[in-house]
Amino acid sequence: MPSNMGNVYSYFVGNFTSGVKLNMMNKDLQMNVYVSDIFRQAKSHGEIYYENSIHSFNNYYDGRNLTVSLTYNFGNRKVKAQDRNVKFEEKNRAN
Repeated sequence: MPSNMGNVYSYFVGNFTSGVKLNMMNKDLQMNVYVSDIFRQAKSHGEIYYENSIHSFNNYYDGRNLTVSLTYNFGNRKVKAQDRNVKFEEKNRAN
């Protein structure tokens, strides 16, 4: 969104970031892919107004990046928890 601050007028600056998450191998392997500033919108550009002149600026600092991550879950997820049957007379015996 354009903005004014004092004698500086800044044009629209945007940043479109997107990502995908994939589950593979029965959800044991997870892959994440994220891309930031896809359309190269993260620019600093505008105009500075002085009494006798107008100065324009148009700066782009390449902050685009691609992030890929892999996560693998080891172990057996089919382990069932044991039922704990607590006998109350045994529990209160320590008191």
